[in-house]
Amino acid sequence: MVLPPERPHRFHLRDHRGGDRARRRDARRRPLHDLRRRGHGHRPRSARPLRSAPRHRARRAHLHPGARERRRRRGGPPDHRRPAALRLLGWERDGRQPRRRGDPPQHLQGGPGPQGGRAAVTYVLAAAGTGGHVYPALAVAEELVAGGVDRRDVLFVGGDRLEARVVPEAGYRLARVEMRGRRRLTDPSNLALPGLLRRAVRSLRARYRETDAGVVAVFGGYIALPAGWAALREGIPVVLHEQNAVAGLANRIVHRWAHRSFVGFAAASRRLPGAEVVGVPLRRDLLTPVAPAAARRDYGLDSELPVVGILGGSLGAGSLNALAPELLRVGAGKLQLLHLCGMRNLEDTRRAAAGISGWRVVGFEDDMARFYAAVDLVVCRAGAGTIAELAATGTPAVVVPYPHGLGGHQEANAAELASAGGAVVVAEERISTVPDRVVALVGDAERLRRMGRAAGGLARLDAAQRVASAMREAVDG
Repeated sequence: MVLPPERPHRFHLRDHRGGDRARRRDARRRPLHDLRRRGHGHRPRSARPLRSAPRHRARRAHLHPGARERRRRRGGPPDHRRPAALRLLGWERDGRQPRRRGDPPQHLQGGPGPQGGRAAVTYVLAAAGTGGHVYPALAVAEELVAGGVDRRDVLFVGGDRLEARVVPEAGYRLARVEMRGRRRLTDPSNLALPGLLRRAVRSLRARYRETDAGVVAVFGGYIALPAGWAALREGIPVVLHEQNAVAGLANRIVHRWAHRSFVGFAAASRRLPGAEVVGVPLRRDLLTPVAPAAARRDYGLDSELPVVGILGGSLGAGSLNALAPELLRVGAGKLQLLHLCGMRNLEDTRRAAAGISGWRVVGFEDDMARFYAAVDLVVCRAGAGTIAELAATGTPAVVVPYPHGLGGHQEANAAELASAGGAVVVAEERISTVPDRVVALVGDAERLRRMGRAAGGLARLDAAQRVASAMREAVDG
């Protein structure tokens, strides 16, 4: 065990110290006299108590705290305190060393850890709420495991929404925290947020210590701020990824102390100065080629008619779901629908589609590569994950941004794809024009091919590898 370089206990000369009472000794004590000037030269010098200073001339200025002393606190005089205890240097548990703030030379010497002597740490990924946050985090986790990190050393932090289902299904641990996002400014339930935030930070700090967290990656959502703040308090490096073209408030705050920051779109770096543009992390299975004919056969679709996919995101979109009957009416005999409606809308949509040919309803799809392979055109919202998937698969789209997103981030995401020529953007208030636009596009195969190539030009396929590499570097550094 390595001890601190300074003396762990304070040893004082004989007699009382000055204290802070009115009987305080005069502070104008002179330095020690040169012992060579007194005594006999033939006698060896020896240790002796200092001569006591006069017991008077206490000055009132010494009754007030100095510039670096605590003020307005009750407490005993300094000469009545217990001796200073040895500082707690660190913990050693099963060869693992926690990464904490402090003086590096004073940490305990680490013994050999697992996996060839390297001390194991936990890689924490904080993502919650929607698929736009959760799936990029899962993509990074895949890259960590592919790079040699034990799956047991990957910990997700989230709540009880989408992540509560898909993270355990992917084989990762999930630490649930009671937290929620900010609602409308005038919503009185926002008054509870400070208390929720404090409890979440306290809970996460304990979890980080328990699991020896070595790095925390923050992907946005309502969990971003408590996860990043707890990491700051514990001295753990933070890696940040912002998926949207407009950075959210929580990510803007966490960016201030992040070790490294990444963004999916260049526009987001305006609010996150210094962030690296890498794209949105995508799962490996999305990049696996799937034959269109096989995908249509799996869904039970006609191989001859064009297929229009309706994609409302991981939670579904009510206004897009309502478009399906009108699309089939306007495009009767010209198209068929593959409708990914979201689990919460599944039963209602299935009842509406009962007995109607050419309308295939799916509540949730884990194999999105198969979905994109089966469709010729997609009608969708403009979440960052959806835009990245369209680019990666080269799929043309009619995009209807969600109008109530914080900061107008979906409009900004859609503009990125539309400016490249890969999408047609329709505002929510003009959603009734979507069926006619879709039918016109389906009838123009050459334009669909041009849009697909333009969308593919925006693809950045190494985002997950770059974020995972930054996490490993933060641990190793």
